[in-house]
Amino acid sequence: MRSETAQIEPVAPGTDTAFTIDFAVEGMTCASCVARVEKSIRAVPGVISADVNLATEKATVAFSGKPNPQGKPERGLLPER
Repeated sequence: MRSETAQIEPVAPGTDTAFTIDFAVEGMTCASCVARVEKSIRAVPGVISADVNLATEKATVAFSGKPNPQGKPERGLLPER
């Protein structure tokens, strides 16, 4: 299993209301997978945009609001473990 630390960055310098975060997305095999992942991420409250790349297996998500102090994604963005 691969583990990766997400980095949260402001969408535009000097803003504190919109941020982006990159996630590793494993197991996608086609463009349909990409579309389903993007649709699911975009359905999460606070998400502005989601761009998923099949080749790099990464999702870049822009969201509104401030990140929480622990730097972890808000509940609902990732499945519970």
